[in-house]
Amino acid sequence: MARKLLVIIGLAILLSGCAGVSAAQSLADEFRQPCPNVQYWGLRWSPDGNSLAALIYVSGQEPQLALMSPIGAGFRPLARAVPGVKDDPQWSPDGTRLAFTARYQNNIDVFVARTDDGAAWRISHRRQNDVRPSWSPDGEWIAYAALDGRADPGNRIMVARADGREERVARAGSALINALAWSPDGQWIAISAGAGKGAIMLVDPISGEQTRLTDGLGDDQALAWSPDGTRIAFASYREGYRGIYLINVDGTGFRRLATDIDSQAVPVWADARRVSYLTRGPEYALTLADANTGETQQLTEFPVDGYFNPPAWSADGSQVAFTAYDHSNPAMASSEAFLMNHDGSGLARLTDNPGKYQCLRWPF
Repeated sequence: MARKLLVIIGLAILLSGCAGVSAAQSLADEFRQPCPNVQYWGLRWSPDGNSLAALIYVSGQEPQLALMSPIGAGFRPLARAVPGVKDDPQWSPDGTRLAFTARYQNNIDVFVARTDDGAAWRISHRRQNDVRPSWSPDGEWIAYAALDGRADPGNRIMVARADGREERVARAGSALINALAWSPDGQWIAISAGAGKGAIMLVDPISGEQTRLTDGLGDDQALAWSPDGTRIAFASYREGYRGIYLINVDGTGFRRLATDIDSQAVPVWADARRVSYLTRGPEYALTLADANTGETQQLTEFPVDGYFNPPAWSADGSQVAFTAYDHSNPAMASSEAFLMNHDGSGLARLTDNPGKYQCLRWPF
């Protein structure tokens, strides 16, 4: 608990203006550059909890990738030699590298950057937009979607070595790929493919064999693996409105979990049993559903003029961090970070800044 408290305090200091420069001189020396008045989003905690990857936006400049100290000792730019708008940073399992996308010669490509010296290299080399990088559990490979911008089967699921020495097609002739995620055990790459009628499929990263899990009658999208790798939660319009559904990886157990969700809601697993998502009735609300019983619990709510971004759960499911804003409240006109317990108690606001803090990831 003491370690969690230190991380929370560090995050609060960081997000409230990066003022605590003297917290640890060794880190202050490494993270030399002071934090300017900028906007941060796309935050991802390193596996060891010692640093944050973030997209940093300074007015008039393109978003850049940086490594930030969780104690407010500043930031260190990564991949400075890579031009273009950067997006979607993803930590390697061992925390030594970051995969991300960047616009390169009129296309979007996948890059990898070392976190020690910031050196970066390109791992995708096709005249397509390469997006949605996802690491294999052993950290050796990165899967991504190569999109040609058409709805016909001209898209590919690619697999590349993280060092850039090898790139191959895992599955060719795919429809438009809306989501992609490597399974926790490394045996499958789950995708949502199809324009307007997306279906959830499993692709063998070695053979390319594809197994269809859903029938594509709805626009199945926004998939998420359960932490134990036995189930997939996804959003779908199959009943005429957006809902959250579950299916086992063997194709059994398909069922609806929730229907009262927001039109942009995505499922996020709190643990192997519970799924969180955004609902919108009279007000926006963050809701938790038991994947076994279907029992739901509303955790908190915001005015209708506000919005929740997808939450990030601690590894044990005991706490959740999320970002939200409220246009009707000048004090929350930009996205702010919050923390609360799994039952909705102990709500605490971590930030009070005009920046954008989104996509929080836990270090535990």
